[in-house]
Amino acid sequence: MLTSTTAWAISLAIHVLLFLGFAGATFFGLGSGKDDGTGSGSARKVGIVEESGPAIRSIEPPVTERRQAGVSSEFAIPVIDLSGTEPQPVEAAAAARPIIGGAASGGGAGEGAGSGEGAGEGAGGGAGTGGKAGFFGLLAEGRTFVYVVDQSGSMQGRKLDILKAELIESIGSLSPTMKFFVISYCDDFACMRAGGAVPPGPVVATAANKRKYLEWVRSIQCFGLTNPVGAMRHAIALKPDVIWLMTDGEFNRMTDENGSYIEVEPRQAANAIIAANVDRRTPGGRVAAIHTICFWSPEGEAEMKRIAASSRGRYRYVSPSEAMRRLNKPGGR
Repeated sequence: MLTSTTAWAISLAIHVLLFLGFAGATFFGLGSGKDDGTGSGSARKVGIVEESGPAIRSIEPPVTERRQAGVSSEFAIPVIDLSGTEPQPVEAAAAARPIIGGAASGGGAGEGAGSGEGAGEGAGGGAGTGGKAGFFGLLAEGRTFVYVVDQSGSMQGRKLDILKAELIESIGSLSPTMKFFVISYCDDFACMRAGGAVPPGPVVATAANKRKYLEWVRSIQCFGLTNPVGAMRHAIALKPDVIWLMTDGEFNRMTDENGSYIEVEPRQAANAIIAANVDRRTPGGRVAAIHTICFWSPEGEAEMKRIAASSRGRYRYVSPSEAMRRLNKPGGR
């Protein structure tokens, strides 16, 4: 029969052996599933693991799959279809390089070099202190501005839309310290009016006057041939600082001294305009600066350049592609 001391010792030994056996089984059993850093372990997997590697799949479908499924996402990358597109030719847009006539203080006339799309001619005219205004990318300085614009039959359609948009933008930008007047021409010419009445001269560029006379601008229609002479004589008689003369082709008719229409060469019409500007000198000896614009077609540019050069003005050609860019520029018109 064992003594109590011996029995206690045997019980202690058995418990120790049982403990060691349990601990060893636990240690070696878990060790077989340990991850060695390569993702090869098979125990305690977390999430969804690729069979071939450690990369974890996104539970949410990729952006393209979400878009195809009709799921919107605030941060979804827009799909841009580039098929069928080609680089567009980049022209020298003078709107990015405005042509600015030289400015002078007092009654003097400034001079500067011309530049821009197509060709710049003449030495820029300045009209003393005043503000700046622009038309079809040609900037000028002065207080009184007259727009002489082509409404002949060839201006029908988008060309007329663009012309009206340019007039509305230019006149709309004038400050109340400036004055303006608009004349359209074809075989004959028409002056801006409100309520059927033509103002005696350029009007102050107040908001009310802009609203009144821009309604007339919106009503301009196209017909007839291209005769700017009568319109330019009237514009010069108003003694403005600046005249913008715009056409989409060559001059083919003019009004003679008796008011009769005659078929002419473009040079004859240009000579009549130049002579009228010289004959109508202001008290300070200054002629109006005539800035000329060939619109859509450079067909009449030889005479338009000559008119501009004779009056310290600028010449500019506005191509069809630039004209459309101006109509469709950001912000709309």
